Amino acid sequence: MTSDVLPDGTVAGVALVEPVYDTSSGDRVGTRTVNPVTGAAYTPTGTLQACTPDGCTATTTALVLCDTAADGTVTHFVRTTTYDCESAAGRH
Repeated sequence: MTSDVLPDGTVAGVALVEPVYDTSSGDRVGTRTVNPVTGAAYTPTGTLQACTPDGCTATTTALVLCDTAADGTVTHFVRTTTYDCESAAGRH
């Protein structure tokens, strides 16, 4: 999780920066920034900074997986898990 912080220190919003992977190679090719509640694209208005309430920082792990159809077609996808400060997990 990140905070969108304006120059005066005001928090304009909270966002999640997610890794983006190439579906063929599985290589990480970039990131996207989304609203952590809705999943909609989030455009920062300030500077993104790590959220650290009371010294805690949420973490995200990613795993590239593949789904093989009956006809042999392989589709790659990414499963991410974000752990909040209480170690609760949510999958995306």
